[in-house]
Amino acid sequence: TQRAIGIYPETKHPSYHRALGLSLEDGLLAMLAKEGWSEKTSPVIVQSFEPSSLKYIRAHSAIRLMQLIGQPDETPYDFVRAQDPRSYRALLSDGLEEIASYANALGLPKNILMETVAPARASPKILIARAHAANLEIHVYTFRDETQFFVSGFADNASDEYWSYFALGIDGVFSDFPDTAIAARKSFAAETKSRA
Repeated sequence: TQRAIGIYPETKHPSYHRALGLSLEDGLLAMLAKEGWSEKTSPVIVQSFEPSSLKYIRAHSAIRLMQLIGQPDETPYDFVRAQDPRSYRALLSDGLEEIASYANALGLPKNILMETVAPARASPKILIARAHAANLEIHVYTFRDETQFFVSGFADNASDEYWSYFALGIDGVFSDFPDTAIAARKSFAAETKSRA
């Protein structure tokens, strides 16, 4: 393609693996370093639901990191093991500065921004503005073209669903249908530019 294509790996269940003596982070960092990917400008973002995994990586690398957020009332598994009672809702309500100390972005499930489980009852734009003020990007997951995966009100209209999230000011999306995502992004950008 004559251009760099980035990767977005996730450390899956890192606390579980660490308890077995298998450090996902060390192996991942070694593989990335072998490719020369150890800087913030490297075409890689590592994601995890567990803050301790990302904090470990931050202590050993400058690559970009994303804190994945589960459903608001769930608790990160490493927090459960450490008997830390905070939920993802608490992290979004009071922990954005803490997250910004080790991560570059937040990965939010689509429903957190568009449905009634919004953290701390904040409007989507307020949550995004607070994250941006803490120097965190917002990447939303996962967009799919099948009816059962649309959020309420967007059945069978993928373009409208993407547009509604782009209009909120998010910075990126995860999609199982990148052609649909790219087409929606291009049309949204063109429409926004024509209105300026």
